[in-house]
Amino acid sequence: DSVLFTSIDGGAYRVGLKDGKEMWHTPGVFGAIFTTAGGLAVGPNERVYVGLNAHEGKGMLRVFSLATGEVLANKTFEHEVNAGPAVAPLRPGGPLAVFVNVGDNVACAPQPPSPVSARVVALDASTLEELWEFVLPVGDGVTAGVNLTDICCPDVFGNPTVDADGTVYINWSGGWAYAVRDANGDGTVDIDDSAEVTAFHHGGGANGNTGLAP
Repeated sequence: DSVLFTSIDGGAYRVGLKDGKEMWHTPGVFGAIFTTAGGLAVGPNERVYVGLNAHEGKGMLRVFSLATGEVLANKTFEHEVNAGPAVAPLRPGGPLAVFVNVGDNVACAPQPPSPVSARVVALDASTLEELWEFVLPVGDGVTAGVNLTDICCPDVFGNPTVDADGTVYINWSGGWAYAVRDANGDGTVDIDDSAEVTAFHHGGGANGNTGLAP
């Protein structure tokens, strides 16, 4: 019966679907920067999750009450959050989790290499406690595949997509698409373990989310 959307500073709105009237609005974070294009996710726990950048180089996840818009929690990260989160069970029968892609955006055109790190985290949807982490290979700070005649400026990640088994599909502008899962439950997704990570090298920037089909 309603539509939710976020503002450039990490605020959120809930609007009636039939009459367009504002049901609630929660202001954003003062000084937040506009680099997040991913929007928000609503969980079956009646919480709203918004990814944003509170300041340059400092990402944040905000959690709102679906009913009232009250801010229930904020979690900050060591790098930017340049995509929206996803909410889904960690595994069949497992706890509800929120998945966040964490990493600073990279350069649009060739430049001297500058090592950058990025990771994906699964958080408990109630407590925001970290459940697992996937650390991507260290990048060179430039969008994969660009050259002086082909400049591309995507976000560093697309929004994560989660399937019914809890596998998370990630598109990364370092030139790879990943499917990741914490198969052994040790809290670390091992990039060298084929039971936990499969990958496809597309060689370019990618800030769209993955679509799933039978």
